[in-house]
Amino acid sequence: MAVHIYNCQPIRRHSWKTLIMLWDGTILDMSYFRTFECKAYVHVHNDMRVNKLQPKAKVMIFVRYESSTKRY
Repeated sequence: MAVHIYNCQPIRRHSWKTLIMLWDGTILDMSYFRTFECKAYVHVHNDMRVNKLQPKAKVMIFVRYESSTKRY
């Protein structure tokens, strides 16, 4: 995760462009970044719920991103 955040930061010697912008020219959307230890909601699958009145999500604490995806 640290390397991913580093690659998303603009660098002064490259005229404040990110490494990924220099590599392929795309502008990154960093709206998926979350603060560690914030509230996160985890979906509870239909099979795991007893009836339709059960909550569809559980409240948990964000610890890390899932490897190779943007999910957390």
